[in-house]
Amino acid sequence: MPATSRPPALLLAAAGCGLDACWALAGLIDFRGDSLLPLWMVALWLMFAVVWTRLTRTATLPGWVLATAATLGGPVAYLIGARLGAMTLLVPTALAVAAMACGWLVIMLLFHLGMGRQNEIRPVTAMADRPRPGGPRRRLAGVAPRRRGDPHRGRSPSITHSCARPMVGMTARSRIGR
Repeated sequence: MPATSRPPALLLAAAGCGLDACWALAGLIDFRGDSLLPLWMVALWLMFAVVWTRLTRTATLPGWVLATAATLGGPVAYLIGARLGAMTLLVPTALAVAAMACGWLVIMLLFHLGMGRQNEIRPVTAMADRPRPGGPRRRLAGVAPRRRGDPHRGRSPSITHSCARPMVGMTARSRIGR
């Protein structure tokens, strides 16, 4: 693991262990044994944090997609753990899943914001900042805008070459759309 990925991974593991400890203290879950949080759970959080940090740095998916996947997948992992007998849910399943989903959502959003992906997790109000259809558009570097009546301006040479040949039975307008 690169040195730059270690602090975020350790923070994620610490936050996850803290969340599990809070759930255990609040009476939401109970791990078998005498300790508040068993060592195997700490190890699971460390492994998850390493994998998740790597995934966050290399994935091309937006941060909100990753956060949503974790929000849905996290509680499922706890349900599987309860089914296997590693822990016990002390409240009704629906309440436990709702609380776990909220906890996972908060941790994942904070993690992705901390990793510098805040430009991909935007509030809904940021959608108003986008240009409206028909409004000003950005031009690609090195490509001149098309002028009315000049169907070849702004196209790459290969497209220009193929469009330059007249075709029998086609008007100039139908050649442009090809």
